[in-house]
Amino acid sequence: LVEATLSDKRNSVVISSTPEAGFTYEPTPVCAGETLVQFTNTTVGSPTLTYLWDFDDGWSSALENPTHTFAQAGSYEVALIAFNGCGLDPATQVVPVHGAPQQITPSWVPTPPEVGNVVTFTAQASSTLPVVDWAWDFGDGQSGSGPVAQHIYAATGTYTVLLTATNECAS
Repeated sequence: LVEATLSDKRNSVVISSTPEAGFTYEPTPVCAGETLVQFTNTTVGSPTLTYLWDFDDGWSSALENPTHTFAQAGSYEVALIAFNGCGLDPATQVVPVHGAPQQITPSWVPTPPEVGNVVTFTAQASSTLPVVDWAWDFGDGQSGSGPVAQHIYAATGTYTVLLTATNECAS
């Protein structure tokens, strides 16, 4: 007589799937040359995932959650590729990177200004973010603020007017 015993044998089965890439970033706004941007990987998938980031400015990373500083203002199409043994999935987002206001130009009326009369100065600047502060130096020791400022010159002469525009990123 022969007896046989069956043993209970269990095996693990790993079910994998193609990753679904995704990411977020902060803070906003992103300021050129100043802001250290934290990218947070929100990719879903298993098992072991590998990542490749392209920041669209010549820099890349293989970290799961990298940080990056953009040197120049512009729009950057940041790409994340997540992959595992089942495949890969890309995710992209356009990251707007802002700079200080550019092409800052004062204008004034009347032209020419006259001693003792009100001169109205008007500010203009191109900026991807709203200008939050306008500072005027009228060149005679007096100053003003705002996109429109008025001033009266007490003496004849040549005055160098300086206008500074500031947004959330810089002046």
